[in-house]
Amino acid sequence: MTVLTAVLLSWLMIEWIVVAIRRPDPLLLQRGAEFQASFRVNVNESIWVDWMQLEGIGPSLAQRIVAYRSLNGRFSSIEDVARVPGIGPATLDRIRPWLTMGHDEHETRSANATRPRPSKAQPTTIQRQPAAF
Repeated sequence: MTVLTAVLLSWLMIEWIVVAIRRPDPLLLQRGAEFQASFRVNVNESIWVDWMQLEGIGPSLAQRIVAYRSLNGRFSSIEDVARVPGIGPATLDRIRPWLTMGHDEHETRSANATRPRPSKAQPTTIQRQPAAF
């Protein structure tokens, strides 16, 4: 019995050391001229990791942007991003070239442009989330 206990304790100690040594891979941020030339952040769809790719946006500010959007709804224009606490005019001006509303880059639409209305032949469907238990 003592030998079995010693073997189990040794095995547990080895497992503990292996788990303690393993570290998750760091979050890889891609910054630089080549990446920024093609990278765009959709202000209404991007997750906090996408926001972190922008220079000057750290993890807490990126999460704050996503949380603000979740609580207050979609941004109607890029200027609405400035309503997020921590993003001032200087920060918005610095990141503006990489922000998009999700439209084709050749298409220009203002925030006040009229949206196409659904046809009356097709009723609007409401999708509901299942109740959480």
